[in-house]
Amino acid sequence: MTAASAKHGFLAASVAAQVERWLGYLGAERRMAAKTVEAYRRDVLQFLAFLAEHHGGAPSLKELAALTPADVRAFMAARRAQGIGSRSLMRMLAGTRAFARFLERSGKGQVGALSAVRGPKIAKNLPRPLSVAAARRMADPDLPAGDGHEPWLHARDAAVLGLLYGSGLRISEALGLKRGDIGAGDVVTVTGKGGK
Repeated sequence: MTAASAKHGFLAASVAAQVERWLGYLGAERRMAAKTVEAYRRDVLQFLAFLAEHHGGAPSLKELAALTPADVRAFMAARRAQGIGSRSLMRMLAGTRAFARFLERSGKGQVGALSAVRGPKIAKNLPRPLSVAAARRMADPDLPAGDGHEPWLHARDAAVLGLLYGSGLRISEALGLKRGDIGAGDVVTVTGKGGK
């Protein structure tokens, strides 16, 4: 019995040994940060603990290879019921898939059910615009004074930021402006995508 299987009663000795080998591989060979390795460890152990409860005993390597997509979906549904969000579920799924790939490369079996299940959809949040007050602070040429740069550099940066915020131009459009683009009455005509 390994220390990991003794510590976690839901781990079969063969699976516990592979988890420890995988974590060592992530830290030593893949040079992942300690916190990343710990997050992967936590995710895989939660998955294995769920399987032990779901199937009524610690899963062996052979039982991991026999998992079905329904088992993986049941895990995700259980975590969702505990209030886990889509991003966390995606990270957990990524961690367990990484462990499954390690088992496959090590010749310990293929856990195809993990790759057969699509992860949850993550809502794409639109960027939020700055408030008017925050935009004014950013475009204030006196704000970064004292950093050793010439005052005209601060004025230039403030003008570009003000132009971007006030007009909705893309950065490339604003930086591509030339003196001749400024018409009568300080009006700027910008030609965007497709010459429009």
